[in-house]
Amino acid sequence: MNYHIINVPATRAAGVLMYWAPGKPDTPDPQRAMIVSEDQVNRSLERYDNGATTRAVLCDTQPAELKNILISITGKQENAA
Repeated sequence: MNYHIINVPATRAAGVLMYWAPGKPDTPDPQRAMIVSEDQVNRSLERYDNGATTRAVLCDTQPAELKNILISITGKQENAA
């Protein structure tokens, strides 16, 4: 399984999911997001999925679930349209 990494503070600031991007600033486009293997995530949870600054989500996460993740990060329903 492969994961995208959400930048939690950047997501709160932007009001949209912001993903880590390889060698670039964070991106709202999951097609441009860095892909991290499950093994990498599990070996370094503090970096990739600590809940405070990062959150790992499966690359094939469905839009409805991504909406719920956005709401859980921002606390704002209207951002998740």
